[in-house]
Amino acid sequence: MQLTPELAFPPNRSTSTIGRIGKLGQSLDDAIVRSCNYSEGLLESKHGKIPEGFPFEHQRASLMFRQSGVIPYRIRSRTIEILLITTSSGNHWGIPKGWISLFMSPADSAAKEAWEEAGVLGSVITPAIGDYQIRKWGYPCQVKVFFMQVQEVADQYPEVKQRQRQWFSLDKAIKRVKDPELQRLFSQVEPSLLIDGIKRSKLSQR
Repeated sequence: MQLTPELAFPPNRSTSTIGRIGKLGQSLDDAIVRSCNYSEGLLESKHGKIPEGFPFEHQRASLMFRQSGVIPYRIRSRTIEILLITTSSGNHWGIPKGWISLFMSPADSAAKEAWEEAGVLGSVITPAIGDYQIRKWGYPCQVKVFFMQVQEVADQYPEVKQRQRQWFSLDKAIKRVKDPELQRLFSQVEPSLLIDGIKRSKLSQR
């Protein structure tokens, strides 16, 4: 699999750039997630049951939510280190992920989530390494996962007070994440391919 850096988030970063991107991302999130958040409130009030009319009865069997996320990593002495964050509940370790924002590709949206949830900036590597499924309100949710080579770690970011973050070796990261499907993705990581792939990509850009 050829690994290609697709984007740096945010590009040509500055305080004003982050502010503009943050506002744009928030407005895009509001546009597509507002109805989902509203539905989430209904779902919670119904103890996880989809309320009447959402979606239509004939659509429920094929309902699939979609998210994207990243596995943030850095290279130290040719060793891969993975950055994990705690879930919103604080009970488990996982990766930055979230709803795919309107007018954003899965990779772009995943980079935005990495900034908001983990405070990391860098290059998202395409194509996606795979996907895994979680459950949202009793329905399947497919999470498309990308590698992200971390280039900067910020001290202040949107969810700094809501989550913990910590670097782990690949072996320890596999043991720390709880979701079996996410463990499967971590187990498929080939450090040498990732390191050499990034190196070749950098050389080709010179």
